[in-house]
Order: sequence, then structure tokens, then C-alpha cells
Amino acid sequence: MSAWICSFLHIKSLAIFATQKTGRQFSHYTKSPEGQWVNTAMEEFPLVYLNFSEHHDLSNPTTVARILMTENIKSVCARYNEDEDKYYWHELNVDITPTDIAHFHTLGFTPVQLIKLIHCLDYQSREHGEWDGSLARKILAALEDHLIIELPGYQDAPWGIDDDYQPGQLPKTRKPTHS
Repeated sequence: MSAWICSFLHIKSLAIFATQKTGRQFSHYTKSPEGQWVNTAMEEFPLVYLNFSEHHDLSNPTTVARILMTENIKSVCARYNEDEDKYYWHELNVDITPTDIAHFHTLGFTPVQLIKLIHCLDYQSREHGEWDGSLARKILAALEDHLIIELPGYQDAPWGIDDDYQPGQLPKTRKPTHS
């Protein structure tokens, strides 16, 4: 297996997508100064659930880009037995500007294209022993999950099927119990 450092555009595109608002609302409970739990609705972004379990601001595209780039560099260095300091400048060059965000929107990536970018970065970043438990891996998994529900037909597909399901028969629709 070989590994390479993904381009700045590749990393930045995933980071910008990861931090874009979806227009859906997310219920988040916070404790008021009086000690009561209050539902604070906020606009959802693909990493919103992961953001609450980590010690990084995953709503910041530069933060996300640096996390992704760092793991990609670790992988290449592990694969080719190189010093990570050799690639340190890569991490410094992933600052995301308003121009980068505007450029991303002109590219018009489809969900399938973004999933392929995720799969590529995942493949290029898995050469070191800490990859499976890394925050970058969790970010890519969350992005893939988010994109899959955007694929045509996903929302119309049944949540589950019964034991008496027959080919050609429309399965009974079941709604998830966690929503």
C-alpha cells in the first residue's frame, strides 16, 4: 500500500463542507445559571454531535483542516519512515479564508464526489497505528454518515423490513425511534 499527502484543496473542501450549516435545527441542552436544563436550539452542521464530545471547535474549518492534515501527514511519515517535522509547513498552510469558502461553493461537489474524497483521505491516512481511534477518523465517519442521508432515494427508503417481506413488495415503513 502506498500513501500520499492529499492536496490543500482536498483537505480544505472536506473541512469547509464539515462546518457548513445544514438549515436543520439541533436541540442542545445546557444548564442555566439557576441549575435548570434548557433546550437551546441551534443550527445543525455535519459535525454538531461530534463537536460536543471533543475538545476542539469543530465548527471552525481551519481547526478541522488541521486535524485532517495532521493525520494524513502522520500516515505518510509512518509508511515511509519519515520525520513529521519535514511536513510541518503543510499544517500551517491550511488556514481557510472567506475566499476558500467561496471557491468551494463554485466547485459544486455532489454527495458522491465528497464521499469519494472522504474515502481517499481515509485510505491515505490509515498507515499509522493511532488512525482508528483518531479524531480525524471520527470526523470522516461523521461526514460520510451525513452525506449518505443526502443521496437520492435514501429518505424514501424504509427504515426496516418485516420478516414477511417479498421482492417487489413495498416494505412497511418504520420510523426510527431515536428522532
